[in-house]
Amino acid sequence: GLDIYRSSNGGSSYSSITGPGTGLDLNDLPNSTADVLRIGIAVSPDAPDDLWAYIVCEDLAAANNDRIYVYRRTGTTWTMIRKFASSGAFDNTSKGWTAIAVSPIDADKVYYGLTLIAGTENGGTTWQNKSPYSGSGYHADAHALAFPPNVSNPQLFCGHHGGVSRKDP
Repeated sequence: GLDIYRSSNGGSSYSSITGPGTGLDLNDLPNSTADVLRIGIAVSPDAPDDLWAYIVCEDLAAANNDRIYVYRRTGTTWTMIRKFASSGAFDNTSKGWTAIAVSPIDADKVYYGLTLIAGTENGGTTWQNKSPYSGSGYHADAHALAFPPNVSNPQLFCGHHGGVSRKDP
């Protein structure tokens, strides 16, 4: 099955950082009928010891109903930040990609891709449609999200069906 691993010896070996007692057990998600399809992870230089995970699951009990979970790992403990079932354009997702990015200068600014872009600017307290992309050239379905490194005012880039678009800070 899918999992999240970490190396503490420069990549010579890896061990799982999920499971019972960690706060994120991929075999026991809040919806017990969820089958993990994809996991996306992101980290920020602003909080290099924190890890964000975006988990897309298929709800085996309900046809065409994906579940999405967003977790944050601080220290050795995972905390669920958001969970929901996809429905409608804002929450539509795909089994084929998971786009997640964390601002390199503010680890509380996290964005993930669906048909549109969802995001939080306060560590997950509130979430909103953060899709900055409209007009000709943008096609829904975010495949990749990224911030350029080493800049003082980073812009969010989105790779999608129509190419690449940019959101100004």
